[in-house]
Amino acid sequence: MTRDAGAPPTLPVAGSGDYASAMGLYSAIVTGLYFRERTGRGTCVGTSLLAQGVWATGMLVSGALAGGQFYGLHDRENPSNPLINTYTTADGRWLMLVVFLPHWPRLANAIGHPELLKDPRFTDPRAIAQNVHALTDILDRAFAGRPLAYWKQALGRARVSYGIIQTPEEAAGDPQLRATDIVVPIEGVDDLDSTVNSPITMLASPKVPPRRAPRLGEHNDEVLAELGFSPGEIDDFRSEGVIPSPAEQEPQRPYAAG
Repeated sequence: MTRDAGAPPTLPVAGSGDYASAMGLYSAIVTGLYFRERTGRGTCVGTSLLAQGVWATGMLVSGALAGGQFYGLHDRENPSNPLINTYTTADGRWLMLVVFLPHWPRLANAIGHPELLKDPRFTDPRAIAQNVHALTDILDRAFAGRPLAYWKQALGRARVSYGIIQTPEEAAGDPQLRATDIVVPIEGVDDLDSTVNSPITMLASPKVPPRRAPRLGEHNDEVLAELGFSPGEIDDFRSEGVIPSPAEQEPQRPYAAG
């Protein structure tokens, strides 16, 4: 489902299903705890990658179940709306334009073509819909004529909504992510100073700062003690090979836990 017209289906972003399933499972657990608080009874909760995938594409699947038909696959050279489309710059960078019709004059002026506002092909939604290829071609040539640095200045001054298609490395260094606590410091990891924060906020309860996740078996003694085993019994488990000694624990890359 994730592809442009004329292109084969592409792979989803790595881990996107796992992250969505984790959020769904979190919601299920919180709902289960609320159910227990209200009824005094526990319950079993769950989700699945399949369920989360269908939920993420629920608008399309629900529409199909109702007999609806959606726009065809996106074709950037003939989009349903050339004002909401991707364009490449002179230095090979991509940007995502998101302009609604009331802001079309801003865009026309920003690209240096104010005459387009009087062009009968682009004066209203119906005219634009009938001339999408022509307007897309004009925008393609305009954006391809200048580098990204120029367009950042020009579109910013004109207050035109757009986004830069960033690489993962650029996203990781985006100052907005740190200013909004989306990327935050992580505790206890020698070779990593920051990580992606949980997307959930609750004003009445500050988030627990991200920290190193436990290594395999790191808290064996504490967990077994909580289950009622004595220090001697835990030592016996270790001597019998039931649990590893600290020296035998497999070293692993510590992942972030929040």
